[in-house]
Amino acid sequence: MHDTFFRALPDTIRARAESWVGTDDPNDEVGAIWRRIARGTLVGAGFGRDLFELRDDPAAAWVAAFGVVSGDDPVTMSLTTRAMFARFGEDLVEPVERVAAYVEPGRGARVGRALRGAAGEAGTPPGLQQRLLGLAAALAPEAPLAVEADPRADALWAEIYAHPDDLTPRWVLADVYTERGDPRGPFMVASLKALATGGGRPRGEAALLLRHEAAWLGDFRQYVGATRVWRGGVLAGCTVRGMSGASRERREWRVMQELRFESSLGLEQLSSRGFPSLRVLGLIPVRMLHGLEASGLLDQLDTVYVWTNPGPPDPGELGTLAVFSAPQKLVLLAARPGPGPREAPDILARFRLAEREIPRGALWPPRLER
Repeated sequence: MHDTFFRALPDTIRARAESWVGTDDPNDEVGAIWRRIARGTLVGAGFGRDLFELRDDPAAAWVAAFGVVSGDDPVTMSLTTRAMFARFGEDLVEPVERVAAYVEPGRGARVGRALRGAAGEAGTPPGLQQRLLGLAAALAPEAPLAVEADPRADALWAEIYAHPDDLTPRWVLADVYTERGDPRGPFMVASLKALATGGGRPRGEAALLLRHEAAWLGDFRQYVGATRVWRGGVLAGCTVRGMSGASRERREWRVMQELRFESSLGLEQLSSRGFPSLRVLGLIPVRMLHGLEASGLLDQLDTVYVWTNPGPPDPGELGTLAVFSAPQKLVLLAARPGPGPREAPDILARFRLAEREIPRGALWPPRLER
């Protein structure tokens, strides 16, 4: 892959790259990056550090393009592709187009799926989305399913959202999809079996999501962030970009068990009526706990992740915590090292410590940076 990649580089960048490859200065970080490319060992744990070393170098987007098209593991390729387009945006399209032209036979499908995943990422600008989908189609054309829409599926989805705790309609829907040759059928069967047995992520789930998740989410993906958890055949947990009165009415929320808000925008839209399956919620500012009590949602929640101000405990926050009706449900996350039981033993000792309480396989605790 690396030799064809060098052919794709613009002349000026290729000349610099070849000169760097011929050196062996251990203190030359940029040269070391190009030597790793020449050996085909660029993408790995140090990839992000390599790009940081390049910073604003004109070659940075080309190195990122190499990372997008050169991976072997589908999940790693997908994550790398999404991260690189989130950083470089439109500036990465031309390098990827040029580098992809030299992709070896058999790799096009993998690259195309990774590009479709990046196109389906919530928040991707429409113009960039169309360019990514066009490039993906050129590398890996998708054959449309030779099936007609089945009205049974719509009826079953309505039943699933009306009764989210009943798994029977999901099993029936999985059969309907399987009968018509839709890959969502096997996906739902594997996911439902894993839920029933308490097993981990089903084998092959990552590859199916890489290829089909954007289509399965449809226009609902504009409301969800990068972290998504599929469970029992449906999207059961995600980060939330924000929520308005209109988006609150989407029926997809009815099967959500875990939600993490990226900001407090839209938290006031939560209610038990529209979120009957919700059990884990975060990140809630302490100041909004009273609103959560008033929403009627608190009784059904098992865990609420709350972030506190950095530094010593704030008297206003402590007052809110002291009168909260369900302290056993709260897990405190400090924005920076701050509140601890020794600093306010009568109040803070009533709450669980997040590091010891995180349910395995859940979305929590998200890394909190403020």
